Amino acid sequence: MIITPMTLSVLAAGLIVTAGAASPQSTYTLTIRMKDAVPARPDDLQCTALKLDPEESYIIKVDPHASKRTAHHMMVYGCKDIPNDKPVWDCYLGESHESENSVCRGGEREILFAWAMDAPAKSLPEGVGIRVSGATDIKYMVVQIHYASLFPDGVTDNSGVTLTMTNNRPPMQAGYLVLANVGIIPPKQEAVNKDRNLRGPQEGSGLLCIYIYISVVMAC
Repeated sequence: MIITPMTLSVLAAGLIVTAGAASPQSTYTLTIRMKDAVPARPDDLQCTALKLDPEESYIIKVDPHASKRTAHHMMVYGCKDIPNDKPVWDCYLGESHESENSVCRGGEREILFAWAMDAPAKSLPEGVGIRVSGATDIKYMVVQIHYASLFPDGVTDNSGVTLTMTNNRPPMQAGYLVLANVGIIPPKQEAVNKDRNLRGPQEGSGLLCIYIYISVVMAC
């Protein structure tokens, strides 16, 4: 077997918080689940979406409903629009924003949550929320699940998330800053450096936490 260069997909993202005006807080929940999804191939990506109410709201907690036995990882994205109205669609190779297999249509996807390896629920600190809908470009929430393996005949999946939301503006807003994405590992290298995003958070913002996800695709 001859090893050729590998593609290293690295998602290193920092959760940034920015101060703002505060409002009293009352909460509600939204649940987004796959609708009897079935992977079409090994290492498949499937998406489902939920349209948000037009009123500005904030995510303050995310409860995952998934198992590492079924899902390799799960992402929650914010989108301005979605490529179709199917309950579940194949978003395996949708690089173009106009593709029927894209995650979002008409704009970049915004990371709202990332999950893997049976990670627990994620609550943002008191007084922090991720802003969606309203004047933002996040009008839909899309759950994307990476299925590592094909299912046995007759098996479907309903993994997803429950979001705890509020319509009242918290004192601080959170968002993701992607620090690094895709790189190449040349053969026979003991170490490879990957440049990070050198643009730091704006003044008045702080780094809450960092998530790192690595996926290696090897050509042989």
